[in-house]
Amino acid sequence: EILAMKSHLTRFLHHTMSYSGGKPDTASALSYSDLIGVSRSNQVANLSKLDYRVNPDNDSEGTDASLKPDNDKIVNAGRSMVEMLGVLAIIGVLSVGAITGYSKAMMKYKLNKQTEQLNTVFNAVDRNLLSFNNIKIPAGTGQHITSYFIKMGEIPTEMVKNNSSRYIYDVFNNEISIAKEYFVYPDYAVSVYAIYIHPELSSQSSDNLAICQNIITIAKEHADSLYSLQTFSNNGSEDIRAIYKGDKYCITKCIRNITLDDIHKICTKHKGNTATGFTIQWHV
Repeated sequence: EILAMKSHLTRFLHHTMSYSGGKPDTASALSYSDLIGVSRSNQVANLSKLDYRVNPDNDSEGTDASLKPDNDKIVNAGRSMVEMLGVLAIIGVLSVGAITGYSKAMMKYKLNKQTEQLNTVFNAVDRNLLSFNNIKIPAGTGQHITSYFIKMGEIPTEMVKNNSSRYIYDVFNNEISIAKEYFVYPDYAVSVYAIYIHPELSSQSSDNLAICQNIITIAKEHADSLYSLQTFSNNGSEDIRAIYKGDKYCITKCIRNITLDDIHKICTKHKGNTATGFTIQWHV
């Protein structure tokens, strides 16, 4: 049986090689073990050349062109270092833009939040101008009444920090206090409620300027009920102040007439000075 199988295999290979351009005489002269070796070697050689990716557009008969290796695709499968560096550069530019946009959005959000908080405090003081008539203030002095407004629920809880009853804080952590004061001048005496706000005015960063401008803009919206708006600082030897009066009390420098140019001058006037801030007053 083995001899018969050998004979049949020899004839099969002889017949196959005659169609493929081989040499049948040489094939018939090979031994059985040689034939098996030749067959396996050819199979391995053919397998090493095949690319098993299917090309559905190729329907040619005989040797299937779709099984040929696609050298162009193989070569272009990777990415060059220049391409990778280009991608990283684009990502870096986009990241910087995103961070800048996020910072601007956060600043705008905080300014809006500060407007909401200060309007709440301003309205609370305006509503309670007659609530503290029983508090007697000696001439030339004042008394902090922030704690009364906290206890009355007039101050948002988010503005009450550090267990302080004397100060409250806006979203920028600027210190704010409310006081009742009594001033005596040569020609007249005046009793006022005052809100003191202490933003950073000594440096002219874009954020500090925006905060300063926002406070003045809020005060302008309350010009009809305010007695005065003052900015103050100390240059080491004297106090520097700018005073604008409310609608009922102004003659020349009126809060309602403050322009954008005036706001910029006010907010940059105190650069380099200490103890900077605002005093917003109501007359009682």
